[in-house]
Parts: sequence; structure tokens; C-alpha cells
Amino acid sequence: MADAHHLPPAIHWHEGMLLAPQHFQQLSGRHEALLHYHLTATAPFHWGVRKLEIDTSLLRVNGIFRVVRLEAVVPDGTVICHLPDAESLETDLNPYIPDVMENQKLLTVHLAVPVRRPGTAPVRGEIERFRAVEGEPVPDESTGDTAVAIPRLHPRISLLVTDEPSPRYSAFPLMRVRYENEKFDRTDFIPPRLTAASDSEITVLCREVADLLRRKAEILAEKLQADAMNLETRFSIHSLVSGLPGFEAILGTGCAHPFLLYLSLCSLAGNVTVVGSDPIPPRFSTPYDHNDLRATFEYARQYIFRMIEEGIFESYDVIPFDFSPENRIFALDLKPEWTADEKLTWAEDHLVIGVKGRSGMTGPEVREWMGQSLIGSASKIDSLRERKILGASRTEMREDKTLVPPKDVLLFTVAADPRFVLPGEALQIRNLGESDAEHVPLEIALYLRRKVRQPAPGETP
Repeated sequence: MADAHHLPPAIHWHEGMLLAPQHFQQLSGRHEALLHYHLTATAPFHWGVRKLEIDTSLLRVNGIFRVVRLEAVVPDGTVICHLPDAESLETDLNPYIPDVMENQKLLTVHLAVPVRRPGTAPVRGEIERFRAVEGEPVPDESTGDTAVAIPRLHPRISLLVTDEPSPRYSAFPLMRVRYENEKFDRTDFIPPRLTAASDSEITVLCREVADLLRRKAEILAEKLQADAMNLETRFSIHSLVSGLPGFEAILGTGCAHPFLLYLSLCSLAGNVTVVGSDPIPPRFSTPYDHNDLRATFEYARQYIFRMIEEGIFESYDVIPFDFSPENRIFALDLKPEWTADEKLTWAEDHLVIGVKGRSGMTGPEVREWMGQSLIGSASKIDSLRERKILGASRTEMREDKTLVPPKDVLLFTVAADPRFVLPGEALQIRNLGESDAEHVPLEIALYLRRKVRQPAPGETP
């Protein structure tokens, strides 16, 4: 934040004062300093990128970091605008290869402007803050006549490859670059930004959080439909979504400051704590770092994901059957790895099938349709029809605390009988009755139970 004692004092104007360039320089400097002082007091992280485009191919092929387009504000309030047709803004990273390889580190490229030094000419000295250019002729705005060329000052911007820029510069990290396989490439580093644009990395990261919370809340809502009196589930839903409207409103503007978005993300983290193993949220050990937004947001994001994973465990994966309207066959390829994969397993010696009837189809009608259907692998289904047997036995599931189906879905266990059901083949469910389309289920899905991974020896569960 700017210090008040660095503000130029107000000029004491009086009649008969002999004006010199210094009067206008001091007046202009004071106005800029006052604006920056008040702005940093109300918006303490008012620096960063608005637009950034680099030549990625030049970086990878030649090791040259070149900025093609840039719009930004540096910490001292200087506005930067670099266009493609301007003087090249680039730096050669190849001289840093030995240091990078020896120390196995990333290179940080900073955008820098020399700081203002009171009492010195900004276009002279060891480090020039501005470069003087001849401006375009400007006419009198009252008459439109007498165009006069006015000298202009453009910030002398540069790129510094360093971990910590010199205090003689107002700077911020623009990008972190890695050197691997004999070429440079950009990392997932997010530079400071003035806004979280709709297509920015921050917005994408936060949208993943919002989508996860909504998806988990919908899963719990389906359980609540089956058990409306479950207060624990209702409270968990409230914890997931109570802060979501405000978070999504800020996210949806596409112009919110990252710090505001971060505060809203932290509120979500506090809300979801109650569904995890620890009802009290920790003190986030890493404070908000505007110069490293990826690390700042990722810490809160990972905490939310961990709380959700601990508190809302989806014990089943739902895999829909394909439906052929011509022959009214529901079919799903049973992958062999489902029987051996570490995460998925058959539900003991049977499969769990969910059946949802069409609108107007009653529960008894769904049960009747399922009870009269042929169930078997594709290579067995014709034999079942010829022998006039139904194939794999099926039984309706009345209760399973680990699996609460969505509304209007009936669950059935289908015996994984090797006489009828073969892994690696398509499992078919077909009803040979003459029922019309309105009395065929809307959808059928396989529910695969997730196998809970056991901790490795010495690993904390």
C-alpha cells in the first residue's frame, strides 16, 4: 500500500505566480498519487493482468519468452498496454539453462517498471522509468484548429527473470517456466489478475467446485426423497448449497476480483466442514497470495474436495443400458475388469440392476415387466427363448443402506450365474410380451459397487 508521507504536498496557488513545468508535473504527480493511495486503501490487491498472450511456439522451439499482447497494472498503479505491433517485449531464457538443470528449479518471469524516484527525471538516469516519444498532433477541442504535437511518456516495461525483483522496480510474476526434455514450456502458474474472467483458470477451477457441490447435493436430495424424515441428510444438503448461490453469482459476473472470489470459496470450505471428519475447519496455513493465485485457490479447493470425499461416499457407479427400440432389448457390455478392478467389484454373487418406469407406469407393472423378461448374455439369449426359460434369477431389493435409488427407480439383484451371465459379453434384458411402448421401462442401469481401498501397511487409514 502507498504511504501517505510519499504523497506530494498540495501546491499553494496564488495570483501572479510564475508558472513553470514543475508546477504541472507536481500537480499531475499528486493527482496520480492520491488516486493510487485511495485505491490501494479500498482495493489492496489492485494489480495484475487483464489480457495476456505469449508466443508459446517461440518459447518451446527457441527458448525466447515473447509477450505478444498485454494489458496490466503493476503494483504502483502504472497501467501497461503492449500491442502486437509495438516494440518487441521479450527475453532469452537459454542463458539460464545451466542453473535450471543444476538446481532443478522453475524460472519466474516478472513484468517490471522502474519505480518513481522523487527529484529525478523519469526519462534520464541509470534506470529510466519512461521513454519520451513524440505524440500525434492534437487539435484544439474547441475550434478543431491548430493541431499541436504533444510529447508523451510511455512506461519503460521490461521482463526480469528472477525469483525476487529488485526494489528499484514495481513488478509482479507474469509466468513460471519449466525446462524439460531440452525445451522450455509454461507451467500451470496463474499470475495476479485484476478480474476473474469467464474463461480464466481461476473461474474454471472454481466452477469445478460449484459443479461438485451441486452434484453431491443432488445425490443427497435423491436419498431425501426416499426418506423425507432424515434430518442428517437434510442438514448435509444445507451445508453443501447454502453458500452456493452467492458463490455462483460472483463467479458468473466474469469480472469479480480474485480476492472476493477467494473469500466466497473460503465460506464454502467452512460450510462443507460439517460433512467431513472434523467439524471445525482448520486455520488455512497459507494466506491469500495475489502473486500466486493457483497455490492460493488450490489449497481451499483441495480442502473442499477432501471434506466431500470423507463425508459423502458414493458406494455405487451407475452405468446405463443401451436400448434398441426395434426389438426392445436393453443391453450393456459387461467388462471383464469389473470383476478384478481394485475400485469396482460385483456385488458378491449378483448384479444390482435399477429399473425406472415411464410416466404412468406403476411399480407393480415395472415388477411384472422385470419378472417376465429374459436376462442373459448375448450368446445365451436365443437359447433362453427356445427353451422358454427366463435365464438369470432376479429379486427385488427392499432395503440397502449403502444404496438409496433415485425416485421411481426399483432395484433388483440379478444372479451372476455363469450358465446365463458371462463377463466380457453384452448382458441383455428382453421382454417378449406384446406390451406397447408405454409399458416398457424408460431406462435400466447397472449399479457397480465401489470396493473400499484398504490402507497399505504403515499407511494411516
